[in-house]
Amino acid sequence: GKDGTMELVADFLESTPERLNEMLESLNSPDLKNLRRLAHSYRSVCQIYGLNLMSSICTDLEKSALEEDKVSSEKLVKELKELFRAVVPVMKGNHCSKEMGEK
Repeated sequence: GKDGTMELVADFLESTPERLNEMLESLNSPDLKNLRRLAHSYRSVCQIYGLNLMSSICTDLEKSALEEDKVSSEKLVKELKELFRAVVPVMKGNHCSKEMGEK
């Protein structure tokens, strides 16, 4: 139901900054295996919420991490951060506003 959805969205909004910071930190490790793993699991999460652009960036990130391309990987993680910043108000608005049904 609606409450369950709101809880999931809240969880997504809460856990994403940690995930993204973990991705940035993993750029400092000798190899990018962990980053690839993080990108892979986050891609699935983005797909659940229909965040297709973020999900496709995760796909690119998996690829650049596999190729040990730190420059591209860092750029992609920063892109994810920007996009996440943009979707926060949208996701909060969609699930928290009571006026939605009255239009």
